[in-house]
Amino acid sequence: MLKRLLVAIPLLIAGAIAVCLIVLTLTGPDRVWTALYGDADLGPAHFKDLVRAATPNQYLVCPEKYCPFTVPDRISKAYPVSADILLSAFRDTVSEMDSVRIVNDPAPDAFRFVERTSFFQFPDTVSVDVVEGEAGSSMLAVFSRSQIGRSDLGVNKKRVEALLAALERRLAQRD
Repeated sequence: MLKRLLVAIPLLIAGAIAVCLIVLTLTGPDRVWTALYGDADLGPAHFKDLVRAATPNQYLVCPEKYCPFTVPDRISKAYPVSADILLSAFRDTVSEMDSVRIVNDPAPDAFRFVERTSFFQFPDTVSVDVVEGEAGSSMLAVFSRSQIGRSDLGVNKKRVEALLAALERRLAQRD
C-alpha cells in the first residue's frame, strides 16, 4: 500500500503540473494572470510618498531626497540633457523592448509600462518620473515591481539596469 502511495503522489503532482501548463498554453498566460490577479498595470508610483512593500520583488532608482519615505536601491545620476530630451530618449528605449505595453500616464513628465517576463509571462509594472536637475540637467526615478510572487529572482533589477545602460548608449549617440 505504501509503495503504491509513493508512486501515486509524484504522478498526481506531475499530472497537476501538466494540466496547469496546458491551461496556460491554451488560454494564454495573460488571460490566466488577469483572471487570477486583476489588471497587469499596478498603476502609477507616487514617488514623493512611496512606501515600498517588504517583498524583494521590486527595484527602485531615485534622485537623492526625491523618495523621502523609502530607501532606493540606487541613487539616480544626473543626465546632461533637459527633462524633455531624457523622457523622449527613455520612451524610445522602452518602445524597442519586446513584451511591453506602454500605459498612458496623465502627468507630462512621467509614464509607465507593463513588461512580461520571458517564460511564464508574469506582468511587471515600471513607473518612470523625470526630474529637473540643476543647470539644464535631469534625473530619472524608476520603480519596477512585480504583480505576482514574492521574489522575482532579480528580474526587476536586471530590467532597470539594462534600461539605464541602453539609455546611456542612446544619449551618447546624440552627441
